[in-house]
Amino acid sequence: MTQTTTSEGELAKMTLPLQVLTFSLGDDLFAVDVLKVQEIRGFSDVTPVPKAPAYVRGIMNLRGTVIPVMDLRLRFGLAARTYDKLTLVVVVRAASKLVGVVVDAVSAVLALPPDCSSSPPEMTGDARETVEAVVRLRDRLVLLLNLEAVVGAAVTDGAQSPPPSIV
Repeated sequence: MTQTTTSEGELAKMTLPLQVLTFSLGDDLFAVDVLKVQEIRGFSDVTPVPKAPAYVRGIMNLRGTVIPVMDLRLRFGLAARTYDKLTLVVVVRAASKLVGVVVDAVSAVLALPPDCSSSPPEMTGDARETVEAVVRLRDRLVLLLNLEAVVGAAVTDGAQSPPPSIV
């Protein structure tokens, strides 16, 4: 008889709700693991980087650390939006790096019970890797993003990666 052991981390993931930060891009809702969020700040000017992909808006100084800033709308192939005083940058840690991601609005931090999410449907291209799960939230669907796939590729080799089409 084979005995299966479960690590404490795996057990915690199965029994505790996942805490996520939800945000919008247009009419669509997305979420990321709140433990990967360092801070949320208003958009401020960035320094453009020559030859960077269009979705990499530039770099910014975050208390002495220079980080790239990318626009998730452009990364996902959505129409660009004019930045205003309500535009936000969510600073996240992905692929062992800090990255600022521009979003339209931050909605809430939610504790998701384990039974409210499901695996994403069969999708093509990068969408298969960028969407970690689909969360049912009242009458809406929220896409839980795999930050390493979305942001990590943009930071390490974004110039060679086409934007995923997930919406």
